[in-house]
Amino acid sequence: MTQLLAQSGPDDLDLAVISALQEDGRVSYADLASRTGVTPDVARGRVLKLKELNAFRVMGVSTMERMEWGFFANIGLNISGPVGPVADQLIALPQIAFLVETAGGFDLIAEVNARDRADFLELLDSQVRSIPEITTTETFINLTFSKFEIHSRKPARSQRNIPISRPNWGVTTVATPPMVSPGRLTDEDNIIIDALTNDGRISYRDLAEMAGMSYATARRRAMALINSGVVEIVTVINREALGLGVFAHVGLRWAGNAAEAIQQLSEFPEVEMLSHCLGRFDAIAVIGCPDVDSQLDVVGRRIREVSPLLSLEVYPWLKMLKVGTDVRFG
Repeated sequence: MTQLLAQSGPDDLDLAVISALQEDGRVSYADLASRTGVTPDVARGRVLKLKELNAFRVMGVSTMERMEWGFFANIGLNISGPVGPVADQLIALPQIAFLVETAGGFDLIAEVNARDRADFLELLDSQVRSIPEITTTETFINLTFSKFEIHSRKPARSQRNIPISRPNWGVTTVATPPMVSPGRLTDEDNIIIDALTNDGRISYRDLAEMAGMSYATARRRAMALINSGVVEIVTVINREALGLGVFAHVGLRWAGNAAEAIQQLSEFPEVEMLSHCLGRFDAIAVIGCPDVDSQLDVVGRRIREVSPLLSLEVYPWLKMLKVGTDVRFG
């Protein structure tokens, strides 16, 4: 069914619903209907349809968990045999924030968050390289992010790659006064956070039942946790399932000043993520384009005009497998 949606393309209501969910992942069906010009029943039916088609997922992200990460890297992996079973094992690792199946020199590319170098090394040696089917790994340590808009773009009919300047997986949030201190979380708060992490649109009634409290108390505590920023509700969109463009990782190495080339490349609207890194490449970018012809123009012509290149390698995405904390598509 996911392939059918990508082939036919989302209609205007699909795009409007997803855009509204990016603004507020917990928007009520009544408010969603008002924003999209349909009845609440129609709005509810469309949300359920898009969810069934793996077009999006609404989830909670713990701010405290994100603050733990201080070391970032990309790992290119080659697999002996089917990719799926290995991908399942990698998806289960919390340090792997992004996983995509690719064509080209790597079977999989993982983006990893770790507390520090020691944490990363333990992950790489004990949990990644210990998987027998993984034949080779290549690590690219991210020194700086010059751009990070990946999966944070609203779908639009006329131009489906419009950034909204937010690196947290596709949502815009509004700052509100703190209401809950992370150091004062109760056991019930942690139950609510875990439930929201699994399903950002879980009902207050279900939260109340899980946390063993009244509906009113569960609603008040959940809203306090969200409004204070202890947990952030984000909407991750599966743009491949929606047919909203083609994507690739690109590894680049320049003959001259890499910092200057990276700065110029960061101004390309098609560049969604760009990191200056250590390893075989000076930089790794994620390129998102409306179609293959546009991708060929960016990779085959425009990037090469920035600065003399020593090497350029392209890893077209075949399937996005994970984004964020346990968000799996497909």
